[in-house]
Amino acid sequence: MFRRRAPRSLGERPPFPDRFAAGEALVSRLQALHLADSEPRPLVLALPRGGVPVAAVVARSLRAPLDLLLVRKIGAPGQPELAVAALVDGTPPRVVANGSLCEALGVDTAYLTRASHAAIAENARRRRLYLGGRPTPGIGFGLGLDRVVIALGEQGAEAPHPAHAAIVVVGADPADTVPRLWIATLLRAGGLSARADLAPRKLGKQLEGAAKEGAHFAVICGDELEAGQVQVKDLQAGTQRKVDIVDLVRELQRGEAQHKHGTGEA
Repeated sequence: MFRRRAPRSLGERPPFPDRFAAGEALVSRLQALHLADSEPRPLVLALPRGGVPVAAVVARSLRAPLDLLLVRKIGAPGQPELAVAALVDGTPPRVVANGSLCEALGVDTAYLTRASHAAIAENARRRRLYLGGRPTPGIGFGLGLDRVVIALGEQGAEAPHPAHAAIVVVGADPADTVPRLWIATLLRAGGLSARADLAPRKLGKQLEGAAKEGAHFAVICGDELEAGQVQVKDLQAGTQRKVDIVDLVRELQRGEAQHKHGTGEA
């Protein structure tokens, strides 16, 4: 049965004893990619401050250079933890906005310009502190991999065009984003291409957006969550059914395999 996870209590054991152990766990997952012997050589980018110990272990294992990513999120008006844009550190700095989320929240260019001033100043301070003023690529992790690609592109790196998620997690309650984030994280952990629609808009608009971007499936978080279930809608076939959350990854893996082979329905 699905339950919203409460914040970690002080007495609860973390998943790793420390960040170095987390780095070792990540190294074990990367070994199958044989990156240590690949060409061109990989570059390991760390998110200061907590990401640096993790990345240092990875860089040492891969015999790869280590650099930093300076992250400055621009939050929504009245919801500072909801990222509507990211400041890309560079010369000059660049604001990259989540267009659909800005539109849904009424965030305009004037707001982003005002909000970016503090972010630019803080990035400059951290650059002086960490790197003696040398520019670094910067991204907002709340906005996803496409911002990483933009940031690296501005540094001259060659990167593929970001693909849209094959699965979009939407919600019947526009304001309740926690279950969407949880389900999307669960799907990504299962190797699926998934994202959560966090815009506070009606379910129909969320489904419309998922279809427009070419997603194969929409996972709908609604009243069924209390029974440990979600609705899965095949956006191309138009079918919809209930799926137990414990079976969700397996069912969508099967559905994605069918889409790849052209059968088109989970």
